[in-house]
Order: sequence, then C-alpha cells, then structure tokens
Amino acid sequence: MYHSLIQHKKTEPSIDTPRRIYSPLFIIMSLFNILSLVYNFMFLYSFLLNPQSCWIADFLCNVFAQLYYLVFDSFILFKSWSVAGFDKTTLVIALICVLHRAGWALFDLITSNAVWVNGSCVFIQNPLSGSGVSAADLLCDFVATIVSLWFCKQRLKNCFSIGVNGQSFANVLYILISENVLRSFVILITNSLILWCNFAAGTDPMLFPIVYAIQSWVFARLLNMEFVWVGVRKAANEGSSHHNNNSKANSSISKQTSSLVLQKKGSV
Repeated sequence: MYHSLIQHKKTEPSIDTPRRIYSPLFIIMSLFNILSLVYNFMFLYSFLLNPQSCWIADFLCNVFAQLYYLVFDSFILFKSWSVAGFDKTTLVIALICVLHRAGWALFDLITSNAVWVNGSCVFIQNPLSGSGVSAADLLCDFVATIVSLWFCKQRLKNCFSIGVNGQSFANVLYILISENVLRSFVILITNSLILWCNFAAGTDPMLFPIVYAIQSWVFARLLNMEFVWVGVRKAANEGSSHHNNNSKANSSISKQTSSLVLQKKGSV
C-alpha cells in the first residue's frame, strides 16, 4: 500500500515546476542563451565575408543555428515532461521528437550551402530540408502542448469542483493558456513563415536571413519568459493554497458548530 502511494505521488501530474528539475532546466536555458550569442554573432559576421570564407562561415553559422533550435525544442519538451510527472512514455515520445529534429538538422547541414553572388555571400537552403526542420519544430511544440494539456486535466477537474469562487481554476487556466497556447500560436506563425519562404516561387534569397533573424528573436524571448512564468506559477499556487486553507478552516468551523449544536440539543 505504501509503495503504491509512492508510485502515485511520483507520477502525479503537476503544473508546477518540481524542485528537482530546476538544475537541468537552468542548464538547458544557459546553453540556449550561449548558443544564441554565438549564432547571432555568426549571423552578423556573415555579412562581412569574402569569397574565400563564404562557404565555411555560413556552414558554421548553420551548425550553431541548428543547435540553437534543437536546444529550444528540447526545452519545451523537457518542460512538458516535468508537467507529466516524469512519465516514461512521455520521455520516449520527447526523445523521438528530438532525434527526428536532429535528423532534419543533419540533412540540412549536408544539402544546404552558401555561394558568392554579385559581391555578397548568399546562403542557399535546400527547400526540402528547410521545410523539414520547420515542420519538426512544429511537431515538437505540438507534442509539448498536447502533453501539458493532457496531464493537467486532473488539475482542471479539481478546479471545477471548487464551486466557491473558481479562483484556482482561473489561475490554472491562465497559466495553461499563457505558457502553452500563446506560445504555440507564436511558434506556428514564425515557422509557417519559414515554410512559406521555402515553398514560394521566386522568393528573394536575401529574405531568408531576415526571416530567420525574426524567428531567432522570437524563440529567445519565448524561452527566457520562463523566468516570468516561475513567478506567475508561484503566485497562482500561493493563491490556490490560501483558498484551500480557507476552505478547510471554514469546513472545520462548520463541523465544530454542528457538534456544539447537537450537544446543546442533547443536554436539553
């Protein structure tokens, strides 16, 4: 019986970030920000190249770009895994998504290249690999969102059963929408723009650096918003705990009052 309670507690879904994942989550976020600095430096440096350094510099820029997006996908999948209570099935699905994304990244590194055209270094991305990496990013975000919503269903049911003021439900719903739905909506727009550039006929090659720069800026903001959501989750949990404590206190007072009334009637 005791063992089963431990197992239930281990896999219980929670919208909160458990204390044990702060360290690896911080490592992922730190790695992402380091890669962001290197990637954006290489991106700016690519405008100062010459015919001799064009190919190798753009290749290295693509390497850091693929690592940058791969770490971002790992971040959102890791967060969904923590929401799932470190469920083994969720871990397997997340690893498959990451490996799938890594495969497209490798394919893009092999098939895309840079050429010197009219006095400038132009990165020519393979349309298939460019679409593949964007679709793989969308898949990672879709899986992360579905997992988070699925494992939070019990928390939502508990909030529905409050029946007093629904404040806990409002808090949980706000976090779910802000962290998952809005994030997915923003990622969908940016990745759809990449897909459009890869498939649209006659797209100006110089448009790709602009689009990828916008995508990089958006992803960096989305990941570092985690520092904001930590405070939001803490405030929501404190509000829920306060409400639950008040409910328990009111219930206890009601029971004591009922007991006193019964005792008084018995004495009469």
